[in-house]
Amino acid sequence: MTFVMGFRSSTMKPILFRPSHAQAIRHGFKTQTRRVVKNPGYSAEVWDAAVPHNGKKAIFGGPCYLRVAYDAANNLMGERLWPFWNIGDVLWVKTSLYQPRSAATLFLRVEDVRVERLQAITEADAVAEGCDSRESFIKLWDSINAKRGYPWASKPWVWVLSFKKEIQ
Repeated sequence: MTFVMGFRSSTMKPILFRPSHAQAIRHGFKTQTRRVVKNPGYSAEVWDAAVPHNGKKAIFGGPCYLRVAYDAANNLMGERLWPFWNIGDVLWVKTSLYQPRSAATLFLRVEDVRVERLQAITEADAVAEGCDSRESFIKLWDSINAKRGYPWASKPWVWVLSFKKEIQ
């Protein structure tokens, strides 16, 4: 267990946000983020969202890992991808790639983690992402992720993190 700046958590992890998004979090407009699931070389079509049966992860909002349903070409079945984040983790917000933890002034507690297709985002989720509507979220997504190879049209799997701002 670690104790940093008044927080007790099993894990503290960095998370990168644009300065404008960090500001939206500070003002309570952004309480959710989506991060692309990095597939280890398999087509996104062979993955299927799943809920653990052995209680390995305490995830309440929905499926919490991806598994290969069946990939006939590679004779694969059952491989799993787990999220990097867990409920209860404290995230320290970075607004630049090389910002050290000692310079962090914004901390978040993960309240929920789930995995879904990007297109499953609802109007309420788009607002939680700090956008006015689903359409404005789509434009924002493409402005950030299209150049990285994950445009809206590619239907990527995403980790959905819901969080609350921790008071220091």
